[in-house]
Amino acid sequence: ATVVANPKTGEILAMCSTPTYDPNNFVLGMTNEKWQSITGDQREPLYNRCTGAWVPGSSFKPVIGAIALTTNSVTSDEDFGPSGKRWQKDTTWGTYNVTTVKTYSGPANLRNGLIYSDNIYFAKLALKIGKDTLKNELNKIGFNKGIEFPQPMTSSKFSGGETFESEVQLADTGYGQGKVLTNPLHLAAIYTAFVNDGNMIKPYIEYKENTDNPE
Repeated sequence: ATVVANPKTGEILAMCSTPTYDPNNFVLGMTNEKWQSITGDQREPLYNRCTGAWVPGSSFKPVIGAIALTTNSVTSDEDFGPSGKRWQKDTTWGTYNVTTVKTYSGPANLRNGLIYSDNIYFAKLALKIGKDTLKNELNKIGFNKGIEFPQPMTSSKFSGGETFESEVQLADTGYGQGKVLTNPLHLAAIYTAFVNDGNMIKPYIEYKENTDNPE
């Protein structure tokens, strides 16, 4: 699922879901065999993935970094120290470890965490933020809420309930995994804050003349 937006205005320029189908088949008519091939395709080409909510993965790391800075949970140059490619907070995590794909010689700070897409750094960062603060901040930016848009959209969620169920889940949320699910349109709207002094811009698809708040 891909969403292309103007980050200054919120104008949605394109939304694309793949795999897809040829819409001309519906205009010109199709055989029953063709219809069955589309509806029976296990890749579900009729499903608009832009309306769903998905595991954001590393695209969520800048969001966690921004929350950490705005809540003064860390400073941008705070060094968490080397952790290798496997890390766990303590033995209460049992056999579970957060893993990352690359080690680096520089400090484990926000800049390098983003450059090297360091899962371990962002897991530690989520723990630093804390479950209550992170829950509140995610709710502030639209999690667990409906998205005002002509096309119904699945709400983004960070957990199966109202809060994080465990410390491991909190840590995994830091690098966009665990139980966090984001709608692509919502994530695009969140990213508009990076170029608008922290303000999210409401997305719209239909332009209206003579209005300061197009919807």
